[in-house]
Amino acid sequence: MTIKRLSIAAGALALAACAHAPERFSELPPEAPSGVIRAVPMPSAPLDRSKTMTRIVFASCAQQNEDQRIWNLIATENPGLFLFIGDNVYGDVRSNDRSLPELKAAYMRLALSEPFARLRASTPVLAVWDDHDFGLNDGGGDYPLKEQSEQLFEYVWNIDADDARAGRPGVYGSWMIGEAAERVQVIMLDTRYFRSPLKPTDEPGAPGKQRWLPDADPSKTMLGEAQWSWLEAELIKPAALRLLVSSIQVMSEGHGYEAWRQLPLERERLYDVIRRTGARDVFMLSGDRHAAAIYERTDVVDYPLVEATSSSLNLPAATWRAQSGDTSVEIDPGRIADMIFDANYGRIDIDWATASATVSIRAASGEEVIAKRRHRNDRAGAMMNIYTKPEMRWTRADIEALFALPFADLIFQAQTVLRENFAPNEVQASRLLSIKTGGCAENCGYCSQSAHFETAVKATKMLAADEVVRYAKKAKVEGASRFCMGAAWRSPKDRDLPALCKMISEVKALGLETCMTLGMLSDHQARALADAGLDYYNHNIDTSPDYYDAVVTTRTFEDRIETLARVRAAGMKVCCGGIVGMGEQASDRVGLILALATMDPPPESVPVNALVGVAGTPLGDSERLSAIEFARIIAVARITMPRSMVRLSAGREQMSEEAQALALLAGANSIFIGDELLTTRNPGEARDAALFGRLGVSLV
Repeated sequence: MTIKRLSIAAGALALAACAHAPERFSELPPEAPSGVIRAVPMPSAPLDRSKTMTRIVFASCAQQNEDQRIWNLIATENPGLFLFIGDNVYGDVRSNDRSLPELKAAYMRLALSEPFARLRASTPVLAVWDDHDFGLNDGGGDYPLKEQSEQLFEYVWNIDADDARAGRPGVYGSWMIGEAAERVQVIMLDTRYFRSPLKPTDEPGAPGKQRWLPDADPSKTMLGEAQWSWLEAELIKPAALRLLVSSIQVMSEGHGYEAWRQLPLERERLYDVIRRTGARDVFMLSGDRHAAAIYERTDVVDYPLVEATSSSLNLPAATWRAQSGDTSVEIDPGRIADMIFDANYGRIDIDWATASATVSIRAASGEEVIAKRRHRNDRAGAMMNIYTKPEMRWTRADIEALFALPFADLIFQAQTVLRENFAPNEVQASRLLSIKTGGCAENCGYCSQSAHFETAVKATKMLAADEVVRYAKKAKVEGASRFCMGAAWRSPKDRDLPALCKMISEVKALGLETCMTLGMLSDHQARALADAGLDYYNHNIDTSPDYYDAVVTTRTFEDRIETLARVRAAGMKVCCGGIVGMGEQASDRVGLILALATMDPPPESVPVNALVGVAGTPLGDSERLSAIEFARIIAVARITMPRSMVRLSAGREQMSEEAQALALLAGANSIFIGDELLTTRNPGEARDAALFGRLGVSLV
């Protein structure tokens, strides 16, 4: 086969996108005996979606008539997946023939590549197109042959009829690979099929304005509304690492060729959807440029966002730069190193043990030339799975976005998180005993035990250790695995510590998990409880910092935080939650979850209490929350604190069975059993046994 090569005048070409690379195409495309040019499917190794990914290779811009040996090198990398991210062939349909002869011929030529065939045989390949395999240089949504191009794309890349891509316009798709905390999500965007026309330059060839200009027309789109809605739904799904593939560059500011910067409102929309969905584990991958680079921005979402551009496999800019004598380099503030103009490919290496990922650009020799590593200790960087890693740093906007989700989407997400971290049909059974009732010096507006209010609760002395142990033994017989002891104090007296420590050690000796709530602690009191073997210390923050003074004035929010710090320092686990339905605003419920989820680390146990109104207390007449709103709170707590026990605590006596079931569906996995909590009623064992039996839930 002879190849026609276009000559290049010295100085005529500067660094550009694929549209400006020297054209190379077959004069004698392969033909079937009938004379009709036929494409050939290019199946690859099957994708095992349960496999844990540790290496993924990505690349773009593969001229089918050029040197194919780089495929051999990529195969030796032993990737678990290869992402072909656009300009996978060069088949511009200049003939405007609806049968797409040029594009079919290009695909046929790639199918005949033995090195590429060997890679396909050993490695799953996922592909998306750019303009030259779309069929039109810089083509977009107004390309008249786009439907034919899509049919051909689906045929040659062996896309099954039941694949979602086959049933909708465009070639965008998403794949989840791996289990639970080691799940990788691959999202491949279609930046061609729906894209609005771009705004032509007023200075062709000028640096930064070579072909197109930024256009802030709000009616223009990059992805189209259907794809935008799909993308948002995909980004809320749980994943430990997300690879967001765009055939054209997203972050780059240094050129006037095709890029997201030419539709700036759409680029901001992309950043915004990442922010709103809380998708914090994103690497962006792009191609198109016949050069490679890595970009990083810290000002668009609330963590460092990285984009790696890899291009070209065998038609690099270095070739025509050498011919033309061009030495220019575009200026781009987000680029972290010099651009690479030689042939290259990209590689992502994932180390699950250290929760880190490294994206690198590799030369045609396999040598690393640029790399960027992201670790979970980055502010909210890669590998910090928002659904399974408690180290995530949530923002108010993140939590507001979760509360704003459609109810079904929120519950689905919360259930997914629950199932990734706990047995979904097991609920922890805890028992709560008041070891010292009433007479508390605090003026908590919800509490029947405050000495400030006239309630039916009378003050009592602290129970003896032997009596507490008898209650604990009974609780264990009745199915409790955790025994919680509460005293109505502002803070314990040192003289009470020996008795408290005896309770802890003797209850723990029964094989029960132990928890106490005694009010504020000093350092030495916290150490004494820890030394006695106390597993958990409960110290609720009650509500948001902003609403705190409306609930209690005898202590501050900061007082609670200081005691929690002492508990952590002493080596105990933290049980900390709040109460809802105290007349707070929705913004206060956001603030409550934010305060809990951003503790470092978050509480291991999170009780969510629905206020039980008590006559004689300032908050006794507060309006109760609906079952749906309460379930939303449980779901957001589950998502933001994925490894915590979320306890459906006080208020169950007032809830219907359906409301309790909805709370469990939303992610609660712990309850208090027995017919009484500290001073309020609770469903008894018989009612709980009947409900959980119908739900198929086991108490553990």
